[in-house]
Amino acid sequence: MTVASILQSYSKKMTVVVFVAALVAVTGEVQAQTLATLLAATVENNPRLSAIRERQTSSQANVDAARGQRWPTLTVTGQEGRRHLDQRTAEETLTDRQVRLELNLDLWRSGQITAGIEKANASAAQTDAQLVQTSIDALKTVTTNWFSLQGAQQVIALQRSDIAERENFVEELNTRVERGLATVADLSAAQLAVIEQQTALQQTEEQRNQAVDTLENWTGLRPEQAIGTARLPKIPATLEAALTQAARHAAQVEIARAAVAQAEAEVAEREGALGPRLSLNAHHGYDYDQTIHENVLEERAVSREQSTGAMLELTVPLTDGGTGRAQVRASTHALAAARLHQRAAQEDTAAAVRHSWMKRAAAQQRITLLEQQLTAAKALQQSRKREFDQGLSDIQPLLDANQKRSSTEQDLIHARTTLRQSEVQLLADMGTLTPERLGLE
Repeated sequence: MTVASILQSYSKKMTVVVFVAALVAVTGEVQAQTLATLLAATVENNPRLSAIRERQTSSQANVDAARGQRWPTLTVTGQEGRRHLDQRTAEETLTDRQVRLELNLDLWRSGQITAGIEKANASAAQTDAQLVQTSIDALKTVTTNWFSLQGAQQVIALQRSDIAERENFVEELNTRVERGLATVADLSAAQLAVIEQQTALQQTEEQRNQAVDTLENWTGLRPEQAIGTARLPKIPATLEAALTQAARHAAQVEIARAAVAQAEAEVAEREGALGPRLSLNAHHGYDYDQTIHENVLEERAVSREQSTGAMLELTVPLTDGGTGRAQVRASTHALAAARLHQRAAQEDTAAAVRHSWMKRAAAQQRITLLEQQLTAAKALQQSRKREFDQGLSDIQPLLDANQKRSSTEQDLIHARTTLRQSEVQLLADMGTLTPERLGLE
């Protein structure tokens, strides 16, 4: 395949792209979204967060159920029975009605009720922390891909500008070749540079589409363009301050801390099951009995009785075959495991914060170096252009300088995107990339 045929193929593709872009501009179908809009849509519509919220509501209901064990239970029962006897000498109808109101109250259960409430509260706190962790993961994914989309937009604009410049240069070389001021080899090299940049543009557009697909998956919106600026929580000035915030706010640590509290309550609940239990039972009843002898002039016998009583009941477990003690030992070892897991979570969080902090610092240093490199690359490009115009050098040094300037400018865009993404990761590791800190409900 010749260079001319390759150029013709890419020219057709670029014509289609320009036509689609013009059509979208007329119909207004391009969806441009700010980061704040996408984050709000994530919090409101993402099914992962909705599922955790349902679990959160369920955990709170379990807390209410555990607290309800402190209150007495009041029940009322009523029954009516009727029996007809057909004997040899007489017929008899018996009617029996009973109504009973009963109250039961656990006065002492060796700390089981308190432990049950603490266990339910710890479970609810763990669910709350899981909601925070899921929210952070969702917001981190959306924010990171929003920066990817924004960076891809900048690179695409740069590449399209470079393609236009290189195509103008090709036209200029055509004129020079016709006048004998340049060779066909120079023209072919310039045409190849256009094709290379078009290939790079296609790859960047694929990366942009991947970011758009991910954003649509998490937010329910398809932002074809990222507009506006990102307002993120402030990053601490020092690594020590970041580690301190992570120790207080990191969702992973909060989940492990709630698991320890839940395991402690489980131990207390198992130990309470081995202790005595004191309960109160009080009742008030009403009995109504009626007997009718139908063959004795409708003789009726009516009996009415009321009864009221109260009883204290003490239950002391003596032996259960060692089951209770075994359950206490099992819960004790589970508590030890939960404490070790909490320690590991704290160490992992600190390590993640340190890694993100160093990655952010490296990105900042890379940006500084690339800015200096870009200044030098632009100066080199201008120098090579003057040398080529004056006939002091051939076209290859100029093409190399153009490519160096373009690649350095693209690397600078990527480095700035990496810096913002590393800041997002740092905020997520610290536990501060939450809906509340982002101003979302």
